[in-house]
Amino acid sequence: VRDLEGFLKEGVDINKKILHKKNLKSKDANIVDYEKYLSLKLGYKVEIKDKEGKGYLLVRYKNLEQLDAIIDLFNN
Repeated sequence: VRDLEGFLKEGVDINKKILHKKNLKSKDANIVDYEKYLSLKLGYKVEIKDKEGKGYLLVRYKNLEQLDAIIDLFNN
C-alpha cells in the first residue's frame, strides 16, 4: 500500500511538472521577452501573467530590504 502511495505521489508531481512546462511553452514570446527585460532592469525575478491583454506583474523578493529596494526603484 505504501509503495502504491509513493508511486501515485510521484505521478502527481510529474503531472504538475508537465503542466508547468506546457504553461511555459504557451506563453507569448513577447511576454517572455518583457519578463527577461524587466528582470535584468530591476535585478529581481519578474513574472507576467497575461490573459487576453489583462493580467498582473509579479516581482519576487527574498527579504524586506529587497522589497524596499524595489519600492525605491519604482519611486525614482
